[in-house]
Amino acid sequence: MATILAADFGGTKTNLATYEMSGGRLSKIGFSSFPTKGVTSPAELVRRFAGGRKFDAAGLAVAGNFSAGALFFPNLPWPIGADSIKGELGDIPVAMLNDVEAAAAAIDLVDKNSIVNLNEAPVKEGAMRLVVSVGTGFGAACSLLTPNGREVFPSEAGHGDFSPITPLEAGFCSFLAKKYGRASVERAISGAGLVDAHRFLRQSNSNGHCEPLAELRDAREIISCGMEGSESFARDALLLFSGSFGGECGNLALTFLPFSGLYLTGGVALGIGDGLKKTSFFERFSAKGRMSALAASIPVLLLADDSAPLLGAAYAAAKLLRY
Repeated sequence: MATILAADFGGTKTNLATYEMSGGRLSKIGFSSFPTKGVTSPAELVRRFAGGRKFDAAGLAVAGNFSAGALFFPNLPWPIGADSIKGELGDIPVAMLNDVEAAAAAIDLVDKNSIVNLNEAPVKEGAMRLVVSVGTGFGAACSLLTPNGREVFPSEAGHGDFSPITPLEAGFCSFLAKKYGRASVERAISGAGLVDAHRFLRQSNSNGHCEPLAELRDAREIISCGMEGSESFARDALLLFSGSFGGECGNLALTFLPFSGLYLTGGVALGIGDGLKKTSFFERFSAKGRMSALAASIPVLLLADDSAPLLGAAYAAAKLLRY
């Protein structure tokens, strides 16, 4: 039996868990969640959670990209490398992977009841899969079936250009470009993007003057008020966001043709959940001209288990131990 530490470092929160690997199966035996903001380093979080306990391996899922052997976070100031984690846990094998890559690796491991087919299109076994995660940022990873099982390929799809379709999206794109110097997919389709959409709509309807007390500064609050219809700008921001989200997912669907499923996950995507069916998400997802019927045939599923990146990270660590 092996004991594995798994961590999911996100821009908003960091989840850590202890898994036991026995008989080829992973079992979670401990879990803690910490706010990421205000932490001096990822190693500090590992130290808090580990508390001096011994582990046989560690798996780290990180909202960032590899560069020169380290992971750099677009939404956080600090990098992380395997050496810093080994400094806390000892000289043990450490697997490091992108957080969306980790979620994609966990699809066959999660409870099947946590997966919901939103558009009821048939899932074809053995085809391409795609995971799109929208939370603090926007990430995507695909997986392809090989003779050795599924191999996952991460990407930086969130840092491509945001491509507006409607006049309202064009205005929002200009708003983002003015604020950040460039309008990327992640700037528009993320938790921060939803907050910016709310502010953009308020400014557009108040000649540039916003009442501070009326501004919703948290994506969760905007989702809640928008779905309830209790605040008009929140409702409209959610509609603007969902249309852009559906359009971008449709673009990725045509790029990868994931007939084994396009899986949606991440805090913002899960916060809206099947409420996406009440927005223009699916209309925009399949509005692809001559390829509209093809796009509509691609299954879109909700990966509702937000611990999937932890499980994928633990699985990657277990493979280092040859389990």
